[in-house]
Amino acid sequence: MKNRLFFLSLIVISLTLIFFLKRKNTEVEKEDTITELRKKHKEYLENSPFKETRGFTKKERKARALPPNGFFEQQWDRTLDPSLGQPNFRKALQIQREQIQKNKDRTIQFGVPGESNANPWIERGPDDVGGRTRGIMFDPNDPTNRRVFAGGVSGGLWVNNDITDANSTWSLVQGVPENIAVNQIIFDPNNRNTFYIASGEQYTRGSVIGNGVYRSTDGGANWEQIFGGPNGNVQANSREIIVEGIFYVNDIIARNVSGSTEIYIAVTSDIFFPGQTRPNNPLAILGPNDRGIYRTLDNGNSWNLIPVTSSIGVAVNPNDLELDANNNIWVATTSVSENRNEINGGDIFMSTNGTNFTLINTIPGAARTEIEPSSQNANVFYVAAEINRQADLFITTDAFFTFNRLTEPNDATTPVGDYTRTQAFYDLPIEVDPTDDTILYVGGINLFRGIVDQSRNRVTWRQMSNEVSVHADQHAIVFRPGNSDQAVFGNDGGVYYGSSLAAASITLGDNNTISVRNNNYNVTQFYAGSINIEGQEEIVGASQDNGVIISDGFTGGIESFSDLVFGDGTYAQFDDQGEYLIASNQDVYIYFELPRSDVTNAYLITSTRIQRNFINEAELDTNLDILYVNARPEFGTSGSRIARYSNITNGRENIREDLLTDRLLSGQNISALKVSPFETTSTRLLVGTERGRLINIENADGDNPVFTRIFGPGFLGSISDIEFGDDINTFIVTFSNYGVTSVFYTEDGGATWVSKEGDFPDIPVFSFLQSPLNPNEAIIGSYFGV
Repeated sequence: MKNRLFFLSLIVISLTLIFFLKRKNTEVEKEDTITELRKKHKEYLENSPFKETRGFTKKERKARALPPNGFFEQQWDRTLDPSLGQPNFRKALQIQREQIQKNKDRTIQFGVPGESNANPWIERGPDDVGGRTRGIMFDPNDPTNRRVFAGGVSGGLWVNNDITDANSTWSLVQGVPENIAVNQIIFDPNNRNTFYIASGEQYTRGSVIGNGVYRSTDGGANWEQIFGGPNGNVQANSREIIVEGIFYVNDIIARNVSGSTEIYIAVTSDIFFPGQTRPNNPLAILGPNDRGIYRTLDNGNSWNLIPVTSSIGVAVNPNDLELDANNNIWVATTSVSENRNEINGGDIFMSTNGTNFTLINTIPGAARTEIEPSSQNANVFYVAAEINRQADLFITTDAFFTFNRLTEPNDATTPVGDYTRTQAFYDLPIEVDPTDDTILYVGGINLFRGIVDQSRNRVTWRQMSNEVSVHADQHAIVFRPGNSDQAVFGNDGGVYYGSSLAAASITLGDNNTISVRNNNYNVTQFYAGSINIEGQEEIVGASQDNGVIISDGFTGGIESFSDLVFGDGTYAQFDDQGEYLIASNQDVYIYFELPRSDVTNAYLITSTRIQRNFINEAELDTNLDILYVNARPEFGTSGSRIARYSNITNGRENIREDLLTDRLLSGQNISALKVSPFETTSTRLLVGTERGRLINIENADGDNPVFTRIFGPGFLGSISDIEFGDDINTFIVTFSNYGVTSVFYTEDGGATWVSKEGDFPDIPVFSFLQSPLNPNEAIIGSYFGV
């Protein structure tokens, strides 16, 4: 009996030891994996294709023909999967598709904010600020031609029931995901209740990915995805990461052939690459094996790729699709990347049957090409082409057998000889009057109307707008059916309506015939925001291309906002007592005394450009009235510094600037800052970096701040947010990368950490908010919303 007990005990001990060793080995292997991924993550950041360009100003970006918004480059670095070296867009779009279906199928049984009618989100606005718009369509079922659909690049489809009315408002169309980048909208000429949306924007270096084509069969009431998205595989080598799928649909047209409808789409590929190579970091190319022209003959139920080869022997990268007066199909192309070489577009193709496309001619040196056919003469076309970063205009009167340059408009606002100001890759709409092909319209930074002498290739231009009367950066011109002297315009500021194009002129000032139509068109992209809980619950927000804007206070409905700072807003924060706020763009930080009565209550905190990132990190200690800003490193060094601005409430002349640095910031780029609300006599500042380093700074307000590192064994990726809980030792840290654990929680000041990932999908997390009413409930801000 004793022997049996002895052997039984030995077996139990052995099994326990085996279990312990196996568990220990698993933990060691996991730690080794994280350590290895941290090394890879560091290498990817050090060799980022955007390392030099991320901190450029808009002026510097324009000079290098880069998209004006560097935020997407910043997000590339901060969301890349450490195991891949690039953001996992393919997986993200699959998750998005799954979440859309889950939201349709499930019954709400709990009260997370916004999940039920009993606990809804309340829209606060702005009701008068728009955002970048490319897709616009007049409702073909409206006999008055007043009803208009428009889609924001930042997401969502909207409808306005009377675009001619300056007081008209927009309503969100349900069924289209609010985070889908709407690029084009069309209808079926043989069934006017069938609409199509093309998604994805390629013109910002591929930064705004779409999810294919959506369709409505009931006049826009309900929508479904019918084609595209992240299909296929991911192929990787040391030079390239090729992600298969359809991410950018640049154009979509409907062709009526004897009562049957043919739908064509232009699917492009693109590369995240600003112009310089970094051999240690593979390039991510989205959709290179799927680009081309696709056609459906059965209302989008099935699609076929039509093989078209460019003038250099590779698959065409189509950009613009048009139908001429004889119903022939024309295709203009954009540049394409092959084997790390960027090959120009400029090819012009034509097809009479939609199956066989013939190369007709090539615009030499063109990167992006837009064509516009005459509605009266099948031989007449106009061309706007990006050549050497600038816009060039052409005309052909023999269906592209030959073509000639046209005189271009001169922008009176900034007469630099290029009406797009080297942004032809971004701003390049061209349209011709459908009733008179001698009247031409083009858009760059501003809008222009020209009378064309086709025999002499000359145009008499008139400038229709400037940045004062109409928001800059034009993307769409859509004529009102039945009246070609009226049109709707889409630009970076939203939607505008022209009641008389023939009369529109910058000389009219406030009486210009082109006026804004942004009431409740809520497509504005925000980077940061704050609520004045001690005042009238005003909201201040830092927005993309619309500066820092502020509401007039809570009214119970959607509120109007007014401008505080122009450009791209980067930071906005009220102090806790509601006595002042701080607002910034890429260049300056400004102090505004509250309540705002006039401009004398505002002054610069700093007038020198010290920001480290395009959308820069800053944090306000409202107890001590000190502003902390992520600052550029000293020339010749790497890493970050923290600019400290104290005594900010006593006038500009009394502000003191100090630059804090430490070896823990060496080689680091700050990605998050958070001041502890629990210290009132000194500043405790938590700092997160893009390499996943968490730093605690005690006495950050003093002469000798103390830097210490807080370790997290599971930390991997870029820290996106730091939030304190109920006490000084409780805080949450989030990470914004694909392929990592996104949410960590500590109750002992970082000595131990617990993952709060749960079943959260593998998408970037940008922000975290713990409920003040229920500490066990939290809201997460992610790549696909809340």
